[in-house]
Amino acid sequence: MRIVIYNHRRDAVSGYENNYVLWAMSDLWREDGHQVEIVFGPNPIRADVAIVHVDRTRVSRAYLRAARRADVVLNGKAVDISKRKHSQNLITRQSDWNGQAIVKTSRNSGGVPEVRHYPRIRDWQKRRVERLGIAHTWWMYSSSYAIFDSVSEVPDRVFRNRHLVVEKFLPERESDLYCVRYFKFFGGRSVSAVLRGPDPVVKRRDVVSFEDISPAPEVVAMKEDIGFQYGKLDYVMYEGHPIVFDVNKTPGMSADSELARQASILAPGLYGLLDSRRPVSTS
Repeated sequence: MRIVIYNHRRDAVSGYENNYVLWAMSDLWREDGHQVEIVFGPNPIRADVAIVHVDRTRVSRAYLRAARRADVVLNGKAVDISKRKHSQNLITRQSDWNGQAIVKTSRNSGGVPEVRHYPRIRDWQKRRVERLGIAHTWWMYSSSYAIFDSVSEVPDRVFRNRHLVVEKFLPERESDLYCVRYFKFFGGRSVSAVLRGPDPVVKRRDVVSFEDISPAPEVVAMKEDIGFQYGKLDYVMYEGHPIVFDVNKTPGMSADSELARQASILAPGLYGLLDSRRPVSTS
């Protein structure tokens, strides 16, 4: 079987520096005897399977057209993962919300994938934010997301910045720790865990506790609603209900041991997807 994985053309230099789970899964598919090609740019290639793995918030239609040369296209509908499209928690200045508010970029991962190949623009923007404040940015590290005690404290210019969104801040707490949960999936295979850390925006480098869990059924159902075959949903449990706050179609891992474990669980999901797409014999 020939599998082609489409990536953004500018990631040809640095793409392999990222611990994408899909890289580890590709190695396992190769061990199973399949041909896996990593392609940078929208180059049409005949294949049995094409996986759209463009690490950008919005995917150019050129990549989707190229992927359609394959018999089966995975994540062909994953064209926009912006928070403006998927967030369940957006608020405006006029919203009837009395709790805390958090300011993020509409772009995934703080917009970092869009600027990582443009250091001059990135550094200029950082200096501009240092001088003028968060309301003047279009990217930021997620660790810099700003939390306000109320929506009335959010600067007006933030609401006028189309690159930023304001959400209800709905933290999940266990004692003095904050929690975030994820549901990572490939077809019918999945891994799910809760991470705990001391900061309101939980990041893996600050995690003090990691535990495998069963995903919330509502989150599993959302996978079908967004039309992804592969990806990750981040969420919290707030007052007994799952609140999804991030959608990711190019998930990675920072710990090599965990990367290998998760890849071994998820990789067979490809075969289940292909079986489910084969026509049923009527003979």
